[in-house]
Amino acid sequence: MGEARFYYKNIDAPTPNQPTSVGVVALIENDNKLLMEKRTDSGKWAIIGGAIKKDESLILNSQMET
Repeated sequence: MGEARFYYKNIDAPTPNQPTSVGVVALIENDNKLLMEKRTDSGKWAIIGGAIKKDESLILNSQMET
């Protein structure tokens, strides 16, 4: 694999050759405590989050993740 190149706000950036994806996280705090989930794949604690599909709204995805 080659060296990573970054094209942030570069109008000459090449067209992506694979679908782009977006991840979301939900930081939920109550009484100075942060809600976290224990992952089933690693047994570790993590902030709640996941991938968002192109046709989903940010609010809908956040509700589904929590």
